[in-house]
Amino acid sequence: MAAGNYDIFVEQGTTFTLFLNYKNTSGSAIDLDGFTGEMQVRRSAESTKLLLQVDGIGVTGGGSTGEWTPGNTFEGIGGTGGVSINSGTGPGVLTGGIYVNVDAATTANLPVGNHAYDLQLVQGATVDRILQGRFVVDREVTR
Repeated sequence: MAAGNYDIFVEQGTTFTLFLNYKNTSGSAIDLDGFTGEMQVRRSAESTKLLLQVDGIGVTGGGSTGEWTPGNTFEGIGGTGGVSINSGTGPGVLTGGIYVNVDAATTANLPVGNHAYDLQLVQGATVDRILQGRFVVDREVTR
């Protein structure tokens, strides 16, 4: 199945949250037990450098440079948040719930502009890209 298209708008220096309820074509929530989620943001789909990586372990941003190349000495700056699977927007479980959260300090270092992102679900060797689109960052005035 092709990934859905959804443009995300983020304000620098604010806490970013995105909640999705993943459903099948008949509208029933899909149990994501055993899956992990990962979201990456780059200046473009072709870029080798990351601006943001969010997964089940946590958040990595580009720090004061805004971006990094995975595998290099500088591998980004850890933040707080992550991707929670079968999760609601608060405590508790919601079948099919995907909750993405990034702290304000990490979004403060995101470069302003139109970037590209995708969100994937992973279970073992199976990878499903479920969402993609523009990741638009608006400049923070209060800093």
